[in-house]
Amino acid sequence: MGHRRVSKRRRWPHLFSYGDVELCVCRCRLITSMCVQTWRDTISLPDLHQPGTVVSHPGQLTHREITSALEATGCRWRSVTLNQPPGQTALRTEPTGTAFTFRTAGTPEPLLETAGIWMSTHRCVPPAPDAPDDGFGTATAAGCPSRSE
Repeated sequence: MGHRRVSKRRRWPHLFSYGDVELCVCRCRLITSMCVQTWRDTISLPDLHQPGTVVSHPGQLTHREITSALEATGCRWRSVTLNQPPGQTALRTEPTGTAFTFRTAGTPEPLLETAGIWMSTHRCVPPAPDAPDDGFGTATAAGCPSRSE
């Protein structure tokens, strides 16, 4: 089946956010996309050392800062030119496909707007029969909108 958009009229897929991190979750509880909004002056991300809290980081990262950091860690990347609207440029890491989108309009150097990764289809796995109720209803593979045959 095809990919479904998040909608307030349907429960699944469901969008969760924690600080500036957004997670899109399928009814089978698989995270199908993760995005970090980075266009703000500061970015709030979950604290790895203190669960339940967020830590602020500087926003407004430049294209040069991102590509230098990727290269310093040996991460391959390529520019994305297909379907880029005016005032925007992007790059994608290899092999994971993490996308970094930059605003080019009105700025002397491209500034990072978002970073994210997503999948278009997957095979849903039903929850374990003894899984606790998480308050979002049950998941069945047959009812999953993102199920891939």
